[in-house]
Order: sequence, then C-alpha cells, then structure tokens
Amino acid sequence: MVPETEYGQQAMSGHVISSITLRGRNSYNGTTACSPHAVDVQEKMTSCDTFQEDDPSLPVIEPQRPRALLGAGVTSHVEAIDENTALKKAPLWDNTYMDNSALRDIQTERLIYQRLGHHPRICKYIRPIHRGMVLERLSDSLRKRLVLTYQKAGEVPSLELALRWSIQAAEGIAYIHSKGVLQGDIGCYNMLLGDEDNLKLCDFAGASIDGSPTTVIHGTRSQLWVESEIPSNDNAPPTIACELFALGSAIYEIWTTRQPYEELEDNEVEKRYKQKQFPTIDLPVSEIIYKCWLEEYTAADEVVAELQQLQNNATQNSHEKTPPNLKTEPESDSPLTHMYQYRCTS
Repeated sequence: MVPETEYGQQAMSGHVISSITLRGRNSYNGTTACSPHAVDVQEKMTSCDTFQEDDPSLPVIEPQRPRALLGAGVTSHVEAIDENTALKKAPLWDNTYMDNSALRDIQTERLIYQRLGHHPRICKYIRPIHRGMVLERLSDSLRKRLVLTYQKAGEVPSLELALRWSIQAAEGIAYIHSKGVLQGDIGCYNMLLGDEDNLKLCDFAGASIDGSPTTVIHGTRSQLWVESEIPSNDNAPPTIACELFALGSAIYEIWTTRQPYEELEDNEVEKRYKQKQFPTIDLPVSEIIYKCWLEEYTAADEVVAELQQLQNNATQNSHEKTPPNLKTEPESDSPLTHMYQYRCTS
C-alpha cells in the first residue's frame, strides 16, 4: 500500500495516479444512478471467492526494468511505457482475494472507459491488455500542482485558472453521470492536467457503473456524512448527492490549495460535517461550494451552468474596465480553516 503523504491519500510522484481501494461503511443520500443493466455489469466482474483469470486473448505486457513507476496502490500499479502512454495493471499478490479484487477493479475500469469513449474531460483509454490497460500519459495530478506550485509559494491560482479548472471538473463529472457512471472517489488527486493544463478525470477502478456496487469511498473531507440511516451494505453505490458534495470539496481545494478543514483530525471533520458545519468561505465561488455541500443541486450540469455564468460575468467585467490586480493574503489564524481572500486594488 502506498503510504499517505503530505499531498493526500495517494503518492503523487508521477503522471497517472492509481487509486488505493478502500472498503468501509459510507453514507449515502440522494438519487442513485441505477439501471436494469446493473446485474449484467456485475456478472462481468470477477468474483473474489476463487482465483479468476483475465481474458487469455488479451496481449500481455511483461514488466520491464527500468520502467518509471508513476503510481501504486493495492489494486493497481501504473508505469510509464513512453512519453505519451502509461500502463495500468492489476498486480499479483499471491493471495486469492487480493488478486481477484485487483482484477475485478481493472475489469470495472475497462468497462467504464469503454462506455465513456473519448471526451476532452476524460483521460484517454487506448487499449486493454492482460490484467490491465494502456492509457494516455498526462502531467501532474491537480493536487500535486496545487501543493507544489501554489501552496508552497504562498499563492493560489488566478481567478481565470481557478474558474477554468472548476468548470472542467464539473463538466467531467456531469459527463460521466450522463453515461451511468459514478466515480465514488472524486478529488483533486483523481484529476490530471494535460495539454495547456486542461483538466481530465482519471481512475475509475472500483467506481459504479449502472448502479453496480463500488469498492471505493470518498475521503473524509469529500464525504457526505449523515447522522443516521447508514446502509448496511458497505459497497452500496454512491449517489448524485455524494458525488456533488465531493465536487464542492474539490472546487474548494482548487481555489484555496487546501482541503476543507485540512488542519483538523478526521473524526472532528466527520463530526462537523454531520452537523452541517463547513469552513467559512469568502470566494467568488462560495455560494456554489455551499450548495454542493448542502445538497441543493440535483445534477452536475447545474454546477457547470452556474460556474459558466460566473465566468461570463468575470469576462464581461474585464472588458468593461481595467482588470483589477488580484492579491491574496491570509484571512486569519482561525482554527476553522486556512483560507485566502481575494481583494481588488486599484
């Protein structure tokens, strides 16, 4: 397992980052994307009871050394093939449950990428291989960029860039939802930057397709917590409300370079979320983030529309007057959150 780093739940030393599969009880509230095809999809997924093998007709890519390791987790390893492509493969652990679990998540991810096809907000799926797949190789994860380029310099992305990344994240989520896919693990660590720093979603291992169960859950700061009515099924599919809550947390991170309540312990964050207590925000996107957290949206398309309206207003204002000099400064040493306010000066 990849140890937790200062960048979050996953090591981010490379380009395509694989997800660590987490199993546990989650909170679900809202509309679930389900269809009559859910059973068919689940039948295509590997059982973990007895050892299963992948389609023997698929080409085998043998491990090569040296080959740059871009990411590693319980259910997959990601290695560079060349400058443009990367290999994502289910490892063999000499343990039937783990071997089948890893293969099942790879099979799920292949199904999802095939369903999604080519889209500007999705990491490009190139072809299947035995126990894995070949994907396009992109640049940094968004979280890595936010931490190393901005946070360590005491800066935040420009208004224009933060809006662009927020819109692109919401567009990606809206698109996968339209295809019957719920990622179940939305976060800046599963968003990669490609040409001209445009954002693409990646990592659908363990996601839900047509209402199938997930094998991942949102991290604490991206999770919609409720006080009661927690389902007994640990791997129940996520809901639209859960996904949009996580999107709100990702937008928060884009604008501040930090996760919500980053300085607090997980159990304290869970407690506050259950009580609907969220960080104080003073940003152009404050209302949008709060509406994600408070379950006031019913679809990601609504988030896209409001962000685009904000972008249009900002563009119109910039044409009407000289663009302001945007500066950032710490809001305070409040224990609630580390925030940056935008102030316009002449």
